[in-house]
Amino acid sequence: MAIEEVCREHGIESAHIYGIGSINEPVFEDGHRVACIATEIAIENGSLENTADGLRASIDAAVVDTDGTIYHGRLARGDNPVGVTFELVIIEKRGS
Repeated sequence: MAIEEVCREHGIESAHIYGIGSINEPVFEDGHRVACIATEIAIENGSLENTADGLRASIDAAVVDTDGTIYHGRLARGDNPVGVTFELVIIEKRGS
C-alpha cells in the first residue's frame, strides 16, 4: 500500500514497478506465508493501475529464504513489511 500512496502523492495512475529488497515473513495472495524474517525478494512483474477501488499495485515476486528455498507468487496487499531496505523503481506509463 506504500507504493500506492507514493504514486497517489505524485499523480501517477499507471506504472511499471521494479525492485529488490527484503520483506519480513512475506505473505502471498494465496495465503502462503514464508516463516522467515530474513528473506530477499526480486519483483518479477509489478504494475500499478487505477481501478474502480482506487490505485492498486500488483507485485509478482520471487522470494528466497535463509535456507535457499525460492518461492514465487503475487504478494498480498497490505501484509508485507519491508525488512531492512528495499530498492524500488516506479516508471509511469504515459498515454501516446
